[in-house]
Amino acid sequence: MPSTFLTCKEQERLACFPDDIQQWDLITYFTLTEHDCSLIDTYQGESNRLGAALQLCAVRYLGFCPANLNTASSDMTAFLARQLKVDPSVLQDYGQRRMGLYKDSCKSGHRTWMEVLPHIIRAVFMGIILPIARLIRAVGHDPIG
Repeated sequence: MPSTFLTCKEQERLACFPDDIQQWDLITYFTLTEHDCSLIDTYQGESNRLGAALQLCAVRYLGFCPANLNTASSDMTAFLARQLKVDPSVLQDYGQRRMGLYKDSCKSGHRTWMEVLPHIIRAVFMGIILPIARLIRAVGHDPIG
């Protein structure tokens, strides 16, 4: 008989941001690099820039991006907002747009997901994989050479 490993309530809790975050994790995973900022600056509007930054950092921190960004703690939002020089409250406007804006944005030359995806993958690689590889090499367990 099949059974579930986690209850529905546990699954919901694990699918969103944690309630609090340690200061060290906040600095490690939510500090924007120069490359992160250049990617985020391609978005128009403060809410879009903050939302994109939160998604990027969530992938680094959690390994996925929760569907509801408003579940992020105020510490996370404020930390990113300070770096972007925006008001943290603009996050509530993220994803709110009028109908037909997508068609208008395609005409105005905004990037599509297919154009932005390689930059996101590179940012995640630079933020997660390289530091782990450097740590492994520093400890002396270099599988490469």
